[in-house]
Amino acid sequence: MRQIPIRVRLTAWYVVVFSLALAALGTSVWMLVRQRLLAESEQQLQERAATVEHFLAAQNQNLTIDQIRDELREEYETEDQVAWLQILDQNGNWLFRSHSMEQFFPAASHPGKLALRGKRWQADANHQRLLVLEKPIILGRRQYTVETASFIDGVYRSLKELELVFFWLAPGFMLIAALGSYFISKRALATVDAITATARSISDRNLDARLPLIRSGDELQRLSETLNEMLERIERSFERTRRFTADASHELRTPMSLIRTEAEIALRKTRTADEYRQALTHILSEAERTSVLIESLLTLARTDSGAELLHLHPLMCVALLRTVAEDWNPVFAEAQLTFDVAIPAAEIRVNADESALRRVLTLLLDNARKYTPPGGRVVLRAQIKPDEIEISVEDSGIGIEREDLAHIFDRFYRVDKSRSRAQRGAGLGLSLAQWIAMQHHTEIVVESTPGQGSRFSFALARLRTNPSTDIHSDLSETNKVL
Repeated sequence: MRQIPIRVRLTAWYVVVFSLALAALGTSVWMLVRQRLLAESEQQLQERAATVEHFLAAQNQNLTIDQIRDELREEYETEDQVAWLQILDQNGNWLFRSHSMEQFFPAASHPGKLALRGKRWQADANHQRLLVLEKPIILGRRQYTVETASFIDGVYRSLKELELVFFWLAPGFMLIAALGSYFISKRALATVDAITATARSISDRNLDARLPLIRSGDELQRLSETLNEMLERIERSFERTRRFTADASHELRTPMSLIRTEAEIALRKTRTADEYRQALTHILSEAERTSVLIESLLTLARTDSGAELLHLHPLMCVALLRTVAEDWNPVFAEAQLTFDVAIPAAEIRVNADESALRRVLTLLLDNARKYTPPGGRVVLRAQIKPDEIEISVEDSGIGIEREDLAHIFDRFYRVDKSRSRAQRGAGLGLSLAQWIAMQHHTEIVVESTPGQGSRFSFALARLRTNPSTDIHSDLSETNKVL
């Protein structure tokens, strides 16, 4: 079943809502006009009754009933505007009755038979609508009742005309509302169609394309901006993937080519045992480098997919630093580098993954060893702060240029590309170290001066067991390993 277009559904809903609103408006206007017209008619009857009351009050109270009857007949019998009027005394006798009353109610010779009772109501006299008002009047010891009425057929004729106006105009209004809503919805959704068409045309070949910008300040603008931001993130992700794939291919192709070349040269002719040993040594060296590279690539793949998870738990940080320093002491000695370790004597507990933290330290120390010339100095330092311990690796090596600092943690990025193969680096170590640091809710900060050395540092939050511990006591001792 084909889905109804959204612009048609919007138009239908708009027409339904508009129709209900129009019906509510028409009903409200009809009731308001009816109430207003009836109120004006009643006001006229109130004024007529008040006039009769003033007339009776002006008469001599000593007049007899017959004299009052004569005065009323003389005053009102010739006035057309009070054609509907009758006045009764306190005994229910007629004092005055207009010709209109006698004509329409000839059988009502006794007032009790004339159904003109109630302050405000409608009667049907000879198929005509009447609005009747009954008002009691008390003047001294006498009591009168004034009943007056007026035709209200004109009121209902006006209401009927108003109904006809709504009846004939409502379809036109609904048609205009339908056409207008369809045009507006079509124009508003044209932007959505443009966004849809552009989105459909975007693939991995043109990820730099963007959706049309909308400066409407509404939801469509936020939608287009959000989609463009998403496309930008996807483009960056694809670009990183392409670059990662290309760099990985290049890094793997080089050692494999060297291994193959070395093996082919060794097999071309018979060689001595030393020559075979030398060839196998070269092959083993490249195989080891390839193994390290493959392991780094697999680790990065696991981190990107979310499969590489760290298990943080309370860890004795100082003990780990001492162990790492002991392992690296002979390595720096062989590289003819001075290795200093400044670690507090008191133990500090942190929440960390032991193997991952050891790997970060290994990567930073290995990076310092690669880029520090013989005779230089490397320092592994830990400084205690109120809520954290800052760990840093400092060297007196070649340093990093300012333009390279922004890319130092990019994958396969190497500052000294001419020396990368000699140093057996693939440009993945610092990227892995930064990822591990971020999993520990911190980051590695780099400070470097070209020709003077670099400093890589990160901080880990302390786990306190005794809040009253004096921080200065943590700083009282340091170990120095040469």
